[in-house]
Amino acid sequence: MTLRKKLLPTFNNPVAGQTATINLTLGQKIHTLWLAIGDGVGLTFDTLVNEIRLLVNGKVQRRMLASELNAINSLNGTIYAAQTSGTLANPAYRTYLPIFLAEPWRKTNQEAAVLAWNLAGPTVASASLEVDIASGMTSPVISGWYEWSPPDGGLGAITKWIRQTFGASGTEQDFNSLTRGDYYHAIHLFKPTGANVDKVRLTADGVIFQDVINALENQVMLINRGLNPDLVGGRFDLVLDADDPINSALPTTGVNELSLHVEYSATASGNLVALIEKSGPPE
Repeated sequence: MTLRKKLLPTFNNPVAGQTATINLTLGQKIHTLWLAIGDGVGLTFDTLVNEIRLLVNGKVQRRMLASELNAINSLNGTIYAAQTSGTLANPAYRTYLPIFLAEPWRKTNQEAAVLAWNLAGPTVASASLEVDIASGMTSPVISGWYEWSPPDGGLGAITKWIRQTFGASGTEQDFNSLTRGDYYHAIHLFKPTGANVDKVRLTADGVIFQDVINALENQVMLINRGLNPDLVGGRFDLVLDADDPINSALPTTGVNELSLHVEYSATASGNLVALIEKSGPPE
């Protein structure tokens, strides 16, 4: 299958402190969206852009900061990270940030393409992309393109990114309010103030799916699976399908208890952000 490449529509309202938006073209199977981001000063993309959201039928299917998007892309391999052109602190400086709907890091072509978004069929009335531009930016610039193929059905299972924020305190905590339903592929825990996420345990209905594995042990395990974990930044990537097949994900529909135990490297404060990758029907 040859992927087709097309420019994204012109963004509406690309203004500092506001939200730039576009409608995605229906009747296509979208594999990857590419954002080209810059400004009149030459700042980095994570300074220019705050939250990014993908919506279907007016409901958010993915929510993440630009920096979180790049971090999770990079986990799958450095080749999937943002790319740049020009010189930092020069107005011509640009960052090219991909949003992968298909998953090209999967080991077979079928697995790589299966979760691309079929924006077709009677259940899809609209699809859109929203990008929050940070306040105080000088002449922000945002454009892009996308990769697509003809649809091969209606919109089935897609990978959604659910962003939950928990208050962080002390040296260890238990969280029992994780969103449930669908198939869990990964939980990415971004460090709170003052501490790294050092140990994590995940249980579902009393069954331990990851015991109290520390960060170093978790990194070793992910590297062995060909992933590129965060070695210095304090993020903990609990990847449930690290052996690659999509059906290795954890089903959570009908689960009564889904609990996350977290231990920190020091006393934590502020917020612990959990970015959950799960697949299933659109929200």
